[in-house]
Amino acid sequence: MLGGEIWLESEDNIGSVFYFTLPVKKAKKVKPVATSKELTESKDKQHIETPDRNLKVLVAEDDEGSFIYLTKILKKYNWNIIRTTTGRQTIEKFKEQPDIDLILMDIKMPDLDGYEATRQIKTINPEVPIIAQTAYAMKGDRQKALDAGCDEYISKPINKEMLFEKIRACLDKKSKRNA
Repeated sequence: MLGGEIWLESEDNIGSVFYFTLPVKKAKKVKPVATSKELTESKDKQHIETPDRNLKVLVAEDDEGSFIYLTKILKKYNWNIIRTTTGRQTIEKFKEQPDIDLILMDIKMPDLDGYEATRQIKTINPEVPIIAQTAYAMKGDRQKALDAGCDEYISKPINKEMLFEKIRACLDKKSKRNA
């Protein structure tokens, strides 16, 4: 898919060696518009506009490593993070706490996938923003998540800046609907 090659050399009772190549294009030299120090300072000043209270974020994620990563990048905002690990548990937690501000929904979860969990949550409250966060990154997967009712979609591994852009977009859309 990337235009490279993959092959292996194997010998019985000795082992195998796997090889791959990926084409790389030489980047054009461009003049920076800002120094790395300026870019770092600019990123530090970025802030997601939030309501007066801390946001309540439900992270539906069955993978421990993914949950730890998400928690690490979200904790700088001091948000109240709630975790669920199955689709059914996510629906039940939302019913118990309907004031949840945002849901980060893993698509592949035990017992009930994120698509179905999203559909059921949206019947309870169609206004709650849901961002699909998934390892499914093939053509059509984004549309499948949006068709299930997700407001945004991000593929794993999650890019922190892209996640915050999507959170910001969802919160902006929600505040405009409630205005």
